[in-house]
Amino acid sequence: METVSTTTAVTTAAKLLGKGPSSAITRLGRTAYEKTRAKYFRIFDSYLKYSQEKTAHCKNILSRNDKLKTLDQYVSVNFSRDELVLSDENILDKSISGEKFIIVGHAGAGKTMFTKWLTLRLLETQIQHQLIPLFIELRELDFSSDKSLEELIFDRCTQSRTAANRNEFKHGLTYGYFFLILDAVDEIAHNVRERALLKITRFIDFYPDCSVLLTSRKNTGLESTPNLTCCYTVDMTIEQVINVIQKSNVDLDLKNALIDELADGLYFRLKSFVSNPLLVSVMLLTYSYSGQIPDRMSLFYSEAFDALYNLHDTMKGVSFKRSFSSGLDKAAFGRFFSTFCFLTFSESMYEFDDASIRKYIDLALKYCDIECRIDDLLLDLMEAVCLIQKDGLVFVFIHRSFQEYFSARFLQSYGGNDLETIIATTCIPGRGDTVLRLLKDINADMVDFNYVLPQIKKWIGKYDRIKIQDRNSDAKRVKLVMEGFSVTTPDYRLSSISTNEHTYLFMQLHDVFARVDIIKPLFEEKSIFSGKIIPPGALEGTPLAITNSRPFGNSDETYIRVNDISDWVSYTNIPERVFDIMIELRSWQKEIEQKRSRKTSMIETLFKSKARK
Repeated sequence: METVSTTTAVTTAAKLLGKGPSSAITRLGRTAYEKTRAKYFRIFDSYLKYSQEKTAHCKNILSRNDKLKTLDQYVSVNFSRDELVLSDENILDKSISGEKFIIVGHAGAGKTMFTKWLTLRLLETQIQHQLIPLFIELRELDFSSDKSLEELIFDRCTQSRTAANRNEFKHGLTYGYFFLILDAVDEIAHNVRERALLKITRFIDFYPDCSVLLTSRKNTGLESTPNLTCCYTVDMTIEQVINVIQKSNVDLDLKNALIDELADGLYFRLKSFVSNPLLVSVMLLTYSYSGQIPDRMSLFYSEAFDALYNLHDTMKGVSFKRSFSSGLDKAAFGRFFSTFCFLTFSESMYEFDDASIRKYIDLALKYCDIECRIDDLLLDLMEAVCLIQKDGLVFVFIHRSFQEYFSARFLQSYGGNDLETIIATTCIPGRGDTVLRLLKDINADMVDFNYVLPQIKKWIGKYDRIKIQDRNSDAKRVKLVMEGFSVTTPDYRLSSISTNEHTYLFMQLHDVFARVDIIKPLFEEKSIFSGKIIPPGALEGTPLAITNSRPFGNSDETYIRVNDISDWVSYTNIPERVFDIMIELRSWQKEIEQKRSRKTSMIETLFKSKARK
C-alpha cells in the first residue's frame, strides 16, 4: 500500500471543497475549514507516519519471527449488532458518517487486526473522507493524571505541545476533523480503569461530531454507554476460515489439502474450535506438523499440543525450534500444564491476573515435584507453546477447550484412591460435560467405572428408598428427574420442565453418552418439549383442569404451569416413565458391571498363567 502523504492530502484537501464534514464547513466557511485542516495535518504529520508504521505489519503464531504485511494477512471479519450482521466495511462507512462504535470480542477474535486494517484504510483514503485518523493504544495513556482524554491524546500524538496547538486540537475535535481509533479498553490498568472510563464517556458526550471507534473485551463497562453502538465479533464462516488458510505462508499443497478436508465436513466438526483467526492458525499449525486432523477430539488436542511444543517454521522449510526458558522437557511440561489446567478448572478460574496465575503455576509445580522459576514457566506458556496469552491486563487460555482437554489428561493419569470423588466434583453436569466427554474419549472404561456406574447406583438408591406406601411417592420419584413442568391443553403435551440437579445429570448422560433410551421414556420424541403426559379425559371433573392457566401465544391452547407436582402426577403418565428410566438405568448398570468383571477376570487369568510358568 502506498500511504497518502500528509503533504498530498493537504494539497488535495484545498481542491476538494465540500468533502470535509458539512457541519464544520457550515460553521467555519470553506476557506477557513481547509486552512485549519492543513494546519492540523502539519501538527500531526509525524504521528500519522508513526500510525502507518505501527499498523502496517503484524505477526502470527505461524511466523512469529517474521514481519508480515497487515493488508496481506487481513481477512474481512463480521460483527453483530442486535440481530444485524455488519461487515468491516459497514463499520468503516458508518464510522466515517459519524456513528461511534465499541467493538467487543474475546482474545484472538481479530480486534487488533481489524483496528490496524481500519487505520490503514483511513490513511489510504484520506482524500475521500478528509479525516485525520489517530491510532491510540489506550494502555499508553496516563489516566492517573488529572488531564482530560483529549489532552492525553494530544500529548501522545504530537511534539508541538503549545497552548495554541492544544486549543486548535480541541476545536478540531469539535468540528469533526479527526477519527480516533482507541484500542483495547481492557488494557487500561485496573487502578485507573474507573477514572479512564469516565474520561472516555465525557469525551464522547462532549465531541459528538468526532468519529470514534473503541475495542475491548466484554464487561469493561462501556457496552451500554449512550451514543456508542456496541458490536460483537462473530465466529468465522467457512469462507473466512479458508481465506485465513489461503493467506498463510504455508506450503500450497498442504493448504489445499486442509481446505478440501474443511469442505468435506471438518469445518462443521470443529466449528467451535475454528471460531477465530488465532485458532485457525493453531489448526493449520497442527496440520502442518502432523499432516492430518483427527476426528477424535482428544487426539486433535494432543496433536495441537505436539505442534505448539515442537513448533517448526514450515514456511521456509527450515527447522526452527524455540528454546524453553524453564528447561522442561515435553513430558514434564505436559504434566505441569495438565495439573495447572485441572487446578484452575476445578476452581472455575478461566482468566487470571498476575498474582493468581503465579499462584496456580506454583501449586502445579509443587504437585508435580518440578523445580523451576515461575517467571520462566510463564514465559514458556506465553511465547514457547502459546497456550496462554495476555489479553489486556489478564492472562487467558488461547481457547478454553485446551484447559478442558488438559484437565481430562490430568484425571486420566491421576492415581489417587479418591478418583471417583474427584471426577464427580470436576465433571459437574452442565459445567464439566466437555471434560467428561474428552476423558471418555481418552479412557472410556475409567469414565464408566468411576463416574457413570457410581452416579447410576446413587440415583437408583434414592429411587429404591422411596416407599410405595408413601402418599407422595409418585411426586418424590418424579423429582428425581425434574422439579416441575408445564403442559399445554387441550392435548396436555409437555411444553417445558423446571430443572434440578437430577435433570442436568440425565441431560449429561444423554449428551455425552448418547443413551437415547434413558431420555426417551420421559419425552417420547427427540424434542425435549414434546410428548403427551396426560391421557385424554383424565382431568375432567377435577379442579386441576382450570388451575394456574393462561393463553399460550396466539393459539387456542392453554398453558398450565405446574409448580406443586404432588397434586398433578397421579393424573399423568410421568411416574410410569420415571419407572421406565429406572429400568433402563439398571440395564446400563448391569452392562458396566459385566464389562468390569470381564476385564478384571482377563487380567487375573493372565497373571495366574504367568505365575504357573
